[in-house]
Amino acid sequence: MTTAASARPDDLAANVERSALAALVPAARRSLLMSVVSVIVFSALLWRHNPTGMASWIAVRVGFSAAALALLKTVADSEWAYERQLGAVKAVMGGSGMVWGLIPLFVQPSAPEWRAVVTLWLFGNQSTITALCSPSKPVFRWALGTVTVAGAAAELTAGDSYAVVLAGLLLLGGLFSLMVFAAIHPAMNAAISGHLTTTALAAELEQQQVELRAANRALLELASRDALTQLPNRRTFAAAVADDAGVVTTPTILGFVDLDSFKAINDSRGHAAGDALLQEVADRWQRVLPAGVVLARTGGDEFALHMPGATMDDANELASRLVLALDAPIAVDAGSQVTISCSIGLARAEAGNEFDAVMAQADAALYRVKKRGGGSFGASNRGPTARVGAAPTSPSGGSDRPIEAPERDE
Repeated sequence: MTTAASARPDDLAANVERSALAALVPAARRSLLMSVVSVIVFSALLWRHNPTGMASWIAVRVGFSAAALALLKTVADSEWAYERQLGAVKAVMGGSGMVWGLIPLFVQPSAPEWRAVVTLWLFGNQSTITALCSPSKPVFRWALGTVTVAGAAAELTAGDSYAVVLAGLLLLGGLFSLMVFAAIHPAMNAAISGHLTTTALAAELEQQQVELRAANRALLELASRDALTQLPNRRTFAAAVADDAGVVTTPTILGFVDLDSFKAINDSRGHAAGDALLQEVADRWQRVLPAGVVLARTGGDEFALHMPGATMDDANELASRLVLALDAPIAVDAGSQVTISCSIGLARAEAGNEFDAVMAQADAALYRVKKRGGGSFGASNRGPTARVGAAPTSPSGGSDRPIEAPERDE
């Protein structure tokens, strides 16, 4: 990404020129509209001295202004290259200077004071061009050159010494305009350059803020997810169930899930096979989870369940789905499959119960299932946080009523 800090000086200079031209186009359009008003005022002053000449000049000026305004509108609405836009604006401003400069050919009042008024009118247009074209040196040179040369040449057509004086005044006016332009153009360029630099820095800062927010979101996602299975991790699971004091916030069924004989598979086939097994197990379980149920990986081959608002019957049904989901063999590497089962312990939690105590009851229920051989599920029958319903039926048809295990349930 090119920024204000890393952009080359020639790139910045080119951007300044383009921005100067972009600012000049609407200003030139406004100037042409104002010139039509000035034509009316000037015509009122000199009409009686040369009605035919004034009428001809008004027609030329209004016709040129209409064409120039249409061209400038096309430039403003177009996506032309800079060189083409510059050529169009130079043509408009140069043509405008030519029209202004040739006014003595159309209007030549005999009285010297009125000839002086025409010259002062041109002198004023030199000043207007200097101010209007101050951002763009090429446009300024083209516009000032035409009005000065054309005006001086038109003045000399009178063929007297007074015409020489008036032409000399126009040439001096052109020189004065050059001096003024040389003073204000660098300041104008510096202002545009500063604006572009500030805008680029603001855009870069905004982009950095967007990237920082995205990075923060990614970090939060990493901090809340298990990297291997993309399931919520232990911390995220606890935050979903309990408040900062470790108190359950809503009635739910909590569960511990443990893969049977995972360590043996992991040791015999390697950690890569163990990781592939965990990923496939997580994918299968997520496909059978109903909406609103949270499945988390809490470490190794241990998982946890959070079933807000569920009854124990609902929990038993879900546990049965998780057990059945592992019936089909799982491919852990090329041409190699393993079969694995899981054990699940469930416990009821009411709002206000201690999270750790309820999870301990689910862990005790899991231990009892493991002692019976695994591959099934059972629920805790301890305390007010859990209630044992009708004995669930295992996939194999046997009873899953918990077996007492005082060493884990007390």
